[in-house]
Amino acid sequence: MTTTITTKTYDMLNDLEGVLAGGMLRHEGQLEEACAKVDTGVLRLVEYFGPNWFDDINLDTLKMSSVGTCIIGQKFDNGYSTRFSEQCDVYHQGVFELGTSMMPSLYSADMGLDVDDYSSYEELTEIWKQRILFEREWWEAE
Repeated sequence: MTTTITTKTYDMLNDLEGVLAGGMLRHEGQLEEACAKVDTGVLRLVEYFGPNWFDDINLDTLKMSSVGTCIIGQKFDNGYSTRFSEQCDVYHQGVFELGTSMMPSLYSADMGLDVDDYSSYEELTEIWKQRILFEREWWEAE
């Protein structure tokens, strides 16, 4: 899948350079690709929830390594499921509803919702947080 970087993402990349300077994604030169995939995820979220999809995302609890508090967990479950198996079901259903596939685990990474290396989840969380802050500021200015 080819990913394209939007102007918003390019501006955000400049801000992330310092924040993620020592991380795995930065070290392996994958930061641009990860941000472009987050762009794809943002587009899917806008199509599904509308332009203010980010309003109810709690940045303090956002953790992309957790199916309960990641973007999908917060948008589709909002903390109602307490058992891990329920949270996994909500996650897979959420990814499916965003229109990816009958096999959501194969495509969640294409939307910046998953990474191959567990040590990169912290960076992915930071990319999403920065993107949400960027979206909030951009929409307030409009």
